[in-house]
Amino acid sequence: MIDRLSKRIAAWLARQLSIDRDTEEVYQYGLNLLLLNLLEVLLILLISYLLNTFYTTLIVLLVFTVFRGVGGGAHMSTPARCLLVGTVQIVVLGVIAAIPVNKTILSFLLLGTLLFNFGVIIKWVPGGTEKKPLSEPTVRRRAKLISFIITFSWLTVTLGLVYTGNIRYVLAMILGSFSAMFLVTPTGYRFNAILDVKPNLSKGGEQNEVL
Repeated sequence: MIDRLSKRIAAWLARQLSIDRDTEEVYQYGLNLLLLNLLEVLLILLISYLLNTFYTTLIVLLVFTVFRGVGGGAHMSTPARCLLVGTVQIVVLGVIAAIPVNKTILSFLLLGTLLFNFGVIIKWVPGGTEKKPLSEPTVRRRAKLISFIITFSWLTVTLGLVYTGNIRYVLAMILGSFSAMFLVTPTGYRFNAILDVKPNLSKGGEQNEVL
């Protein structure tokens, strides 16, 4: 459905702008990703609303997106799998984030996540893929710098929530950050590969192939 819709929109743009076929295909690919992302956000917000975890899930989603956008990390092999796994991941984290946690435990979790972020940024950020390795030194230095800025901003906001008595949202801040940075680590890539499997039809579906 999304593929057909993005194809129709791209075809309409091609007629209006008089662009060639190659450019139209680029538009179609971009529109397809955009529509899938919009669908994912809508699904996440709808499900979290039904589960009564809307605000914690929204915070997890926003924090995850900010860290993920700069830090990079593991991706699923197809947009559809990204939609499914991403939706389940954020919704589950939003539910966990709604669980009341002792302030002392939150303090340790916050400190641990902060140190974890620093280590990941120094060693692995940005996390690339086979199609986009992100190996240029200038690109890597810039991503690390921005990631440090984001981390300090995240820490400031989190401490602000504690100071203003909104401690119920602190776990969401922690989970959003940790989950995004985890996907930059080698363990995160391996975990993602385990989830990103499909039936090996050439052998009657008896085995799975990790993509």
